[in-house]
Amino acid sequence: MNHLMTKIAIWSAAAAITLGGFAVVAQAQGGPGGRPHGGPGGFLGGMMGEMLGLTDAQKEEIRTIAKTAFDANAWLREQMKVARDAERNAVKAGKSDAELAQLAASRAQLFTQMHTVRLQTEAKIYKVLTPEQRTKLETMREKMHARFGQAMEGFGGRGHRGGGGPPRNF
Repeated sequence: MNHLMTKIAIWSAAAAITLGGFAVVAQAQGGPGGRPHGGPGGFLGGMMGEMLGLTDAQKEEIRTIAKTAFDANAWLREQMKVARDAERNAVKAGKSDAELAQLAASRAQLFTQMHTVRLQTEAKIYKVLTPEQRTKLETMREKMHARFGQAMEGFGGRGHRGGGGPPRNF
């Protein structure tokens, strides 16, 4: 995984643990058989919803926001899968650096679109929170940053691997 991808992965995980995690508190996306992912509260959702003190009405509104975003962007998730598969096949086929760069640029555009959707969804969810819940959320973020901050500090900061590991595109 290259340097940029590592940073994207770390920030995506951080977002999932904060806003994205409690968005799933409402169990917007069902798993197999219509069951929620990750158990009764969704992926960390039950715990985060409880910590934030979400009301049933807030949970329902968050569920609607998250489900709408999820459903509306199925095409984007499919395009990401196609792009990822194309990259893997190109590497295995020994394509040129120029061809690999073009594939990477195409996938980067998809990442940008996905990130935009995530931010827009988070902004909508944030508006559902009361001022007190927003304060609690920021406190949770600060604690998470203190715990994982070195890995999240950016390029070249302490906790960064420096991209020295084996390729992870296989």
